[in-house]
Amino acid sequence: QIILGVAVGCILATFGWQIGGAAAGLIAVVLFAFDPTFLAHAPLMKNDVPITLITIALFWALWHIGRRASLGTIVAVVLLSALTLTVKFSGILLVPVAAGLLIIRAFMPFDWPVAGRVLTKRRSRLGFSILLTLLMGISAYIGVWASYGFRFRATSTGEPIDTKYLLLNAAGFRAHLARPEASQQEIIEQAFKNVTDDWSTRLTHVALQHRLFPEAWLNGLLVTNERAKDRPAYLCGQYSTTGWWYYFPLAVLFKTPLATLLAACVLLTSYLIAPVVWARKAKEFLKTSGAWTVAAVAVPFSVYAVFAMMSHLNIGVRHVLPLYPFGFLAVALGFSHLIRRRRRLGYVLGAILFVM
Repeated sequence: QIILGVAVGCILATFGWQIGGAAAGLIAVVLFAFDPTFLAHAPLMKNDVPITLITIALFWALWHIGRRASLGTIVAVVLLSALTLTVKFSGILLVPVAAGLLIIRAFMPFDWPVAGRVLTKRRSRLGFSILLTLLMGISAYIGVWASYGFRFRATSTGEPIDTKYLLLNAAGFRAHLARPEASQQEIIEQAFKNVTDDWSTRLTHVALQHRLFPEAWLNGLLVTNERAKDRPAYLCGQYSTTGWWYYFPLAVLFKTPLATLLAACVLLTSYLIAPVVWARKAKEFLKTSGAWTVAAVAVPFSVYAVFAMMSHLNIGVRHVLPLYPFGFLAVALGFSHLIRRRRRLGYVLGAILFVM
């Protein structure tokens, strides 16, 4: 399992090197290697580090495609898409976010080299983005079936899963959280009333009825969705079963090394105090590959962060591990830019933060 954690660091170092030079690659991998969250979770038999690996690998390959789409990078993105739905249910976000990122690339006002051709018109760039999105979606769909041996039923005997029982059990768990003093009969009665009937549950039932996905995968999705509505959570002396939108921001703040936080604050301040420079150079910057690099890092980070803050599953910072590599890359890019412009200042700040 720890090999997967090491692989995250290797991709992060390579990605940082390619987008910001050797300094960016070194800074990104140092931030990763000294982060206690990854040091603690990489050896564990959990799916949080594997989904982080798939996430950073997928958007690294997409970044290459946005610069110059070769046959190799296209194949890599399609194959990585096959893994997005097989590791963790939050992977459902990855292909849609990748699709949105490709659409953004199609509207960027500069040419797009694709497999030996140069797409100069927006229409052709948009067509390629849609085609690649379709290939990614098909690959993700096949990947789920392949992981279950292309068999709908969960059991080799063909016995169906009792979906109703699983949902009632999950609803009973939620009812017990709300009224821990209630009797077993009261919990059962409340469970029957509390089974979720939102759009995602209904859609999953339709997929189950028409056998659109493997039975075990769909039941896992239903139960996860049901149990995630209410989960016991603790934050700063408070208890809750629905969580707080600011849980993950505070969890990251509490568990991130001080040096990393200070580096992020310094770079964020330097960006905010130069609005005039940004305003003057914004149009020119949007016409360069640098704008694509910013989008490839910022879009997956922002979307994943928003969904995490909307979630009621506030039970540990491990659920936002896929955000960390993008944050490390952002800090590394800013520091490498500082070193190029103010070499001495950058080295001094870097040395101080490294010692911290």
